[in-house]
Amino acid sequence: MAKRKLTYEQRLMKPYGDEKEVNWEGFKEAFIRVGKPENADTPTKGVELLAGIITHHMKERQELLNDLIRMEEENEALKKEMTKENLYTHVPENMLPHVKNYVENGILPGDFLAALLENNLVNAWGHADESNREHLQEWVWWLKNYAPRECWGSKEKVIGWLNKKSNERNRR
Repeated sequence: MAKRKLTYEQRLMKPYGDEKEVNWEGFKEAFIRVGKPENADTPTKGVELLAGIITHHMKERQELLNDLIRMEEENEALKKEMTKENLYTHVPENMLPHVKNYVENGILPGDFLAALLENNLVNAWGHADESNREHLQEWVWWLKNYAPRECWGSKEKVIGWLNKKSNERNRR
């Protein structure tokens, strides 16, 4: 059975995989074809066709953008709901006191945790005991999803966090 050849308008709207994407090659082809008089009754018809296609994709992208904004707002609301207990749910029990001391009080942890917080996975691996090596992926997941963003990611952020917490302790 022969495949039916799609028109260039259909190729522009063709979905790819699970998501619809703009087919930029199709847009390029449409621009070339619209410029040829034999493919449009009038120049206006070609421009209207192209404007309709662009409008369709712009509406679709706006809907996706609105969904992303809504999801980000929901994500922020969920983060605000998290309590301190939820914050430490995924931390290995033997490391819990060290993580709490760092996050809540700004007390510098050992070499493994310091390297991990500085986003230095090579040094973190080198200083990790067997248990922390086995759970390195979970540590990264915890940092990304639970740890306060301003307390980890670089040596400068760690120093900044330690200074912030030190200032808070001095004000008490």
